[in-house]
Amino acid sequence: MRVLVVMVVMVAAAPTVSMVWPVLLMVLRVVMVVLVAMVVSVGCRPMVSVGLWMVSGAMVALVVPVVMA
Repeated sequence: MRVLVVMVVMVAAAPTVSMVWPVLLMVLRVVMVVLVAMVVSVGCRPMVSVGLWMVSGAMVALVVPVVMA
């Protein structure tokens, strides 16, 4: 969770859109890997829904700076 916050802050602080996109793709890849690892290790549905909620929240937080820029 802390890693996600740090990444969102990094993306929000990025001055240009050209810098944001590679970071955005990297963050999405990391989030997907973490989500898959979480699902595989825990294997229960509540964690999946929480993970999906976190991913959607992170995506909104990452897209907003891109649109604003």
